[in-house]
Amino acid sequence: MKRCLALLVFLLLILLLASQSLVLVAGGQESTVVWRMATKMPELSPEGKCFQNFSDEITRLSNGKMKIVVYPSEQLGDVPATLDMLRKGTIHVYPESLTFAYAWVPEVTLAGLPFGFRDRDHWQKFMNSPMAQQWKKQLEEEAGISYLGNYGDFLRGPYRVLVSTKPIRSLSDAKGLKLRMYENEVVMKIWEELGAQVIMLPYTEVYQGMRTGLVEAVTTSLAGVRPMHFEEVGKYILRTNEFPQSIVFYINPNEYNALSDDLKQVVQKAYKAACDLSWEIINKEATDDLKTMIQQHGVEFIEAPMDEFQTVAFALYKRWEAEEKYGFKPGIMDYISNLK
Repeated sequence: MKRCLALLVFLLLILLLASQSLVLVAGGQESTVVWRMATKMPELSPEGKCFQNFSDEITRLSNGKMKIVVYPSEQLGDVPATLDMLRKGTIHVYPESLTFAYAWVPEVTLAGLPFGFRDRDHWQKFMNSPMAQQWKKQLEEEAGISYLGNYGDFLRGPYRVLVSTKPIRSLSDAKGLKLRMYENEVVMKIWEELGAQVIMLPYTEVYQGMRTGLVEAVTTSLAGVRPMHFEEVGKYILRTNEFPQSIVFYINPNEYNALSDDLKQVVQKAYKAACDLSWEIINKEATDDLKTMIQQHGVEFIEAPMDEFQTVAFALYKRWEAEEKYGFKPGIMDYISNLK
């Protein structure tokens, strides 16, 4: 009975969304284009503010001819469900990691390769390389999805951390750690190799999972900790620098191409404004949040050498190269390492 009720609610939601694609203005005037944007992050988080800025700029730059309705905090579903709605045109924009496109372009997993890059500059050189630049075209051909701009335009982070209920100061501390992980087989395998007990759980369920002991830790960006209140259930934050982060604004290319040239320019300008804002506020707000979490919640911020993690991860990548698994082709790690 509960399953049928949930299905009915979901179908009603889809019908409601579909009915809101265009809002007609009275008197036979030109219609207002309404796009729907699903996001994972809460609306008051640093990223959420950038997404709202994108929506506000769309309205301002188009003089009200186009609007974006934002659905934050995974209101419309998790990543696979949201990408499916994007492909069908039920939603129009979804700002999230490029690595979630791995089902169609396995190589994009390299963009979020744990402990695979020296720093952000090294990572950006890879993202600007001919190999990575072809992913957008491949994604559109394989999945009917594209994205605005380039991976790296929008700052996420500003760096990766591990939030846990017990201190993690070395690789040995990670052994047996019940670690929440997002749906990515490659990253899950890597953390299993590092000794963790990986548990897949939706991001919006992590707080409850840590509170009840279902999981003991979660990997996330520093800016993502306080908006999700993880500091209330995990008093230890390890700076991992696991990999540099960005997001893409996934779009449905058919819906985008149906826009007038003027509205396409509006979308591009609003996208740039949101990206610029991310570089302005995410570093500052994440740093301020960390101070607050330490002072008000007794969080311990841990900075420890990650050499052991890097060694184990790199050895695994070389094995995958030899087996040509998960998009790892022979020579790929040398190609990445040798980028200057």
